[in-house]
Formats: sequence, C-alpha cells, structure tokens
Amino acid sequence: MWLVFQLMCAVQQCHSVGLTHGNIKPENILVNSYNWVFLSDIATNKPILCKDDNLEIYNKFFGELSNNNRCYLAPERWRSMGESSKPSELHPSSDIFSMGCVIAEILMEGMDGHDSFFNL
Repeated sequence: MWLVFQLMCAVQQCHSVGLTHGNIKPENILVNSYNWVFLSDIATNKPILCKDDNLEIYNKFFGELSNNNRCYLAPERWRSMGESSKPSELHPSSDIFSMGCVIAEILMEGMDGHDSFFNL
C-alpha cells in the first residue's frame, strides 16, 4: 500500500503543476532499494490519440502491444476509423485511468483477467 500511496502522490504532484504524464504503466514506475517510488518517462512528445485500426503509433511510443501485454492507455485516447483524430489536450483523467489499471494489477499481484479472485 505504501507504493500505491507514493504513486498517487507522484501523479498528484505532476497534475498540481499542470503536467499530465500520459504513459503511466508498470515499466515507468521505478522503486529504489528504500521503497521510494519514482515516476519515469515523462515526455511531452508522445501522441495524444491512437487509432485502433493501426497500432503503429501505439507500438512506437507506448510499447509493443501483443496478446500477452496489457494496455494502460485510457479509452478516450483511442479513435476508430472515421472518427475525428484531431489532437486535443491530454487530460489528467487519462492518468487517473492508467494509474487505476496499475493499482489494480498491483493489488491483484499481476493476475490477468482470466484469473479469478475466488480461486485464491
């Protein structure tokens, strides 16, 4: 729970200065030997939107997406064919969604959607 608390504080600190991370995932959460959390890969050059019919942009900027990987990108950042793909502003709510996915994974100890809480 200490790591989860620190992650929430790190995201809050980013948002308090007007910065939205945009790529919160386990690979970007670093923990040192004293159990201090650092949020890495804060880059403003990543795209805001991704098209769901072409994963080239997602794979280039957010990591390879295959059947074994999880996606932490907020649903509002995906666009279907024919939808407007004008880049808009990246909202802090996208970070909250991604952080929630990471926290759920931490609390479920890495279980995927096929595992069941009731089989523990």
